[in-house]
This record gives sequence, C-alpha cells and structure tokens, in this order.
Amino acid sequence: MLNIIRGNMYKYLWKSIIKAISIIIIILAIFISCFKFTLCVSKNKDGRLGAIRKNFQLMGKWMTLLENGEKLSDILKKKTFYNIGVYGASMMGEHVVRQLQNTEVTVKYVVDRSIFRVNFKDIPVYRMTDTFPSADVIIVTPVWDYKNIKKSLEQIVDCPIISLETLLEAENV
Repeated sequence: MLNIIRGNMYKYLWKSIIKAISIIIIILAIFISCFKFTLCVSKNKDGRLGAIRKNFQLMGKWMTLLENGEKLSDILKKKTFYNIGVYGASMMGEHVVRQLQNTEVTVKYVVDRSIFRVNFKDIPVYRMTDTFPSADVIIVTPVWDYKNIKKSLEQIVDCPIISLETLLEAENV
C-alpha cells in the first residue's frame, strides 16, 4: 500500500514539475518574443516602421485637404503641372493616380522598381533603367526615401521632382 502511495506521489510530483517547466518555457518564449520585437522596433527607426508612420501622417494631411475641398488636381494646376509622372506604384502611388483620373491633370506614366506587380489601366509603367517621356513634374510617393529617389531621377529626367509630402504640405499651411 505504501508503494502505491509513493508511486502516486511520484507521478503527482513529476506532473507538477513538468507543468512548472512548461509554464517557465512559455514565459521564456513570450519574453524572447517581446525582446525580439523591441529590438526590431529600435533598429527599424527609419526603416519599414518609419515608412508606415510617414504614410499614415501623409494620409492625414491629404484627408484634411480633401475635407477642406482642396483636390490634388487643383494643387497641381495652381503650379501649372498638367502632365505628371508618378514615382512609386504602391498604395500612395495608386491613390495619386486614382485622384487624378478624369481631371485636367494627366498621369503620363508611373515609375517603380518592380513593374511586375503593378497594373495601371492605360498608364505605362517604367523602371528606372527605362527611358520614359517628359513630364511637367514627377511626384515621388515613397516620401521616406525621397532624397535617394530624387538623386537617381535627377540623372534621368530634366523636370522638377517633388515629394507628395511637400506638395501637400505647401497647401496645408
């Protein structure tokens, strides 16, 4: 009888130890995940998180202009930009193209690093290595990397290059 009690006690003890070890492993996994996330965020100040933050802020500025009745096409017409190129075919570039559809401002082309994931109806898409038509201005939509993109574009085109952020901020003042 004593052996049965001892056997049950050992089983209970082992189950308790295994349960405690499992809890410790789960806590360690959570701690390591949080630590990795914190490292990722701290190392990514100007990387992807910075880009997302910039886009969020830019969309807020753009929405404020729209709510006040100011359209992107109006801003461009004030600056006598009627034929434009758009650099960047991701979300912001798509919004620029859509905002300018059926207006007096024509999007002549879109430039992007990867033309294979891009599909704009009736608007040609070029890579930086291609030769693209002249435009009154090129609007750079990846505003977090504007300086590098502008530097590259300046070697290819002879028109003004402006970031979407600068364009919208000038009107928000």
